[in-house]
Amino acid sequence: MSNPKYNRILIVDDNRINRLLVLRGLKKSPFFKNFTFIEAEDGLDALALLNKHNNEFDLILLDVDMPKMDGVEFLSKRFVDSKISQIPVIVITTDDARKKDVLALGIKEEDFIVKPYPINFLIEKVESMLS
Repeated sequence: MSNPKYNRILIVDDNRINRLLVLRGLKKSPFFKNFTFIEAEDGLDALALLNKHNNEFDLILLDVDMPKMDGVEFLSKRFVDSKISQIPVIVITTDDARKKDVLALGIKEEDFIVKPYPINFLIEKVESMLS
C-alpha cells in the first residue's frame, strides 16, 4: 500500500482492554501522530462505522471472536463489498484454529497475528503496511 490516504484506522475487538492496548501501542510511534483511531465492538458496529465514515479508512485491525458478528463473518461481507474490500485488514486473535477460515477470505498469512505478541511487532507491521 502507498502512503496513508485518510490517516484513519478502525480497531475492531469486543474486548475494550484489547482495543486500548492496541491504541496505546500504536500511539507510541511518531508515525501515527496524525492518525485518528476509531473503535468498534464487533463486526456489525464496524460495518456501521465504515458506512458512517464513507469507508475512508487506511486499515482495519480485526479480532475474530466477537458477539453479534464475528471477524470471519465480517470478512465474508467485506469480501463481496467492493467499497470495503479495498481496505487492508490485519487479523489479531487468540483463536489460531480459525486461521484457515480467515485465509480463505483473502487475508494473507502474514496479516494474521496470534495473541500474545510484542506491541513493537504490531507497530512495525502496521507501519510497513501503510508505508
